[in-house]
Amino acid sequence: MSSRIRMFTKQRQQNEKMMALGKLSAGLAHELNNPSAAVVRSAQELSKHLGFQPEAFKRVIKVIMDETKVDAVNDILFNRIKEGPRNLNMMERTEKEDDLLDWLDDQNIEGSEEMSEDFVEYGIGEEELEKVKQIVGSDDLQPVLRWYKQLLTTEKLVSEIRDASQRINDLVTSIKSYTHMDRGSEKHKTDLHDGIRSTITMLNHKFRKMNIELEENFIDGPLEANVLPSEMNQVWTNLIDNAIDAMEDSEDRKLVIETHHDEEFINVAVRDSGTGIPEDVLDRIFDPFYTTKDIGKGTGLGLELVHTIIHDKHNGQVYVKSEPGNTEFKICIPKNG
Repeated sequence: MSSRIRMFTKQRQQNEKMMALGKLSAGLAHELNNPSAAVVRSAQELSKHLGFQPEAFKRVIKVIMDETKVDAVNDILFNRIKEGPRNLNMMERTEKEDDLLDWLDDQNIEGSEEMSEDFVEYGIGEEELEKVKQIVGSDDLQPVLRWYKQLLTTEKLVSEIRDASQRINDLVTSIKSYTHMDRGSEKHKTDLHDGIRSTITMLNHKFRKMNIELEENFIDGPLEANVLPSEMNQVWTNLIDNAIDAMEDSEDRKLVIETHHDEEFINVAVRDSGTGIPEDVLDRIFDPFYTTKDIGKGTGLGLELVHTIIHDKHNGQVYVKSEPGNTEFKICIPKNG
């Protein structure tokens, strides 16, 4: 009987982990799909764009300028590229594009509409273009501005690929940190902030989908304790995922995660603005298979697993208090395990 109980407990915990993995995998597929699609799209646009470069290069090298003028033209462009794209609202962008489009049309510049969009994005206005005109003259203005446009488009596409690739890299790093694939099954001195942030990254699609405000009140520096990292990430997943589900019917959705510590103990609080847990069931929420969620949404194993990991494996405690609009789960574990 004792052997069967141990087997059952182990299998139950494994099932809960697999269900948590299933929840995360769907979100991760969506999270990875967006940046990967952006990389493919930008790479295709860049390939197409570079195909037009020879003609633009041919026209620009026909322009005859001394070294001083070349430096002046380069400085105007590359200073704007170095500063990066401008953050403009729709009204500001439209107004600047219209003004710049009028100036380009007055100079009889071909492709003025596309040019105005890229120039405004990188902060190039009438003042800068007037300087270019004075340097190169009216006859050579068209090829020089066309060259400007080519370089800005290339920079924008490369930037999009870089940002999307970084997003993929951040997700993969979070997955590795979350699962601790390179760790054994023994306790390690671990910064719990890393695990919490990795879990938030893994569940980020839910925050965006439900428009949840996240507030992180973390202590400065690491929050280190001797723990089983992968097991603790199961704790954060269950608590944060439950908090998100609890706010489904709330108008104001806010999740607050707080951390602090003293000489002996680590404390982590997860507080949501959901509907709350009825007082008459608070004593039962850690019971196996008990759930307050609708059929098909909960297994009744998540909070029981949290209690087992914290109480049995880390000699800690789980505290809960709840009222409508304010439910808090507080984890307290010793630093030395």
